Amino acid sequence: MPILADIDGDGDLDLVVGENYGTLKYYQNTGTTSNPAYEAKTGDSNPFNGIDVGNFSAPTLADIDGDGDLDLVVGENYGTLKYYQNTGTTSNPAYEVKTGDSNPFNGIDVGNSASPTLADIDGDGDLDLVVGENNGTLKYYQNTGTTSNPAYEVKTGDSNPFNGIDVGVFSTPNLADIDGDGDLDLVVGESNGTLKYYQNTGTTSNPAYEVKTGGSNPFNGIDVGGFSKPTLADIDGDGDLDLVVGKDDGTLKYYYNQQPSSVDGQAPTPTATNSWTLSDIPAGQSAFKTGDVISLTLTMSETLKLNNTTGSKVVIAGKDFVLGKTASTTAGE
Repeated sequence: MPILADIDGDGDLDLVVGENYGTLKYYQNTGTTSNPAYEAKTGDSNPFNGIDVGNFSAPTLADIDGDGDLDLVVGENYGTLKYYQNTGTTSNPAYEVKTGDSNPFNGIDVGNSASPTLADIDGDGDLDLVVGENNGTLKYYQNTGTTSNPAYEVKTGDSNPFNGIDVGVFSTPNLADIDGDGDLDLVVGESNGTLKYYQNTGTTSNPAYEVKTGGSNPFNGIDVGGFSKPTLADIDGDGDLDLVVGKDDGTLKYYYNQQPSSVDGQAPTPTATNSWTLSDIPAGQSAFKTGDVISLTLTMSETLKLNNTTGSKVVIAGKDFVLGKTASTTAGE
């Protein structure tokens, strides 16, 4: 059960893995945001050392009490949720178990194999709770409290935007903006090792989840063998969401996102072009000869427009970055 978050406050993503024995493994990223290297930490170097929920630990990290650091929620085999408040700092966390009324998740019980995830489902600025369970459905608990004092109320029927979703056995949800339209889509792992994708066709405050299959499911074809637990994060620092999937044998599968960033919810389709013209080249003369290698480096902070002779264009939103591209010409081009 993997989760990625900045545990030590150094700006990159560390790894926490729940395991079947109920404990949590911590792997510190000793690399960078674009080239991570994960090193196991044990004993006092593991801030999760000593945490043991008994069996089947499914962790998630979020700022539950609104103090700016990451707290810990762990689902367990019997369907309840354990809460560990971070009483340390963003760079040096210390997790203290909270029970009874000090645990905002006290009383929640989904039956078996609770797999929690936290996100703002209703667009009111606080964290709501979605919990996967052994029977394959998803329970929704709306935060009717505040960002610093949450109170979770179960929603059923039409009040549950996840009502009707059933992946069969052992649902493990993860929420992220998959299609780049600004709202939260849903990816769910299941016992057979595949991933189900539900696109949010609603809004940020009133989500509606529609299952996508075949070519409409970007996770189509992924199969880790059994009991898939997905998590999405930018592993390689290129600005998009990569995928890490835990599986039944305790290993992790990594899937690099090779798709260009989407615009208005639609993935861009590269199109071959020609008839490009460079300025300041006299009419009737060629800018290049066969075999030339042309290197172009653009340093910019404004909008870049690339125009061809037909008048169509590609617009790259203005960002402070350097764009490098190398191309070579061949005969007839």
